Amino acid sequence: MPEKPAKNERKAAAQLINGIATLYPCNDCREDFQQSVKAHPPESRTSTRADFALYVCEQHNIVNRKLGKEEVKCDIEALDRMWRKTQI
Repeated sequence: MPEKPAKNERKAAAQLINGIATLYPCNDCREDFQQSVKAHPPESRTSTRADFALYVCEQHNIVNRKLGKEEVKCDIEALDRMWRKTQI
């Protein structure tokens, strides 16, 4: 995702999250994620690459907490090191 996504890219990012919430194959996981997305809509977190990355990380950590797993550090520098290894 670009640093400052265009309107169509912002829409695509939100559609990606909503699509996962709609199509996830596990019924329980899908319903749980739908509730999370409803409470925290992605549309409000797509104005920058950093904000969207933080949103995805926060959603990931919601699942990790429920599963009793270690949470990922949700700051953009840590996420860039983890997700953009070949790009930075």
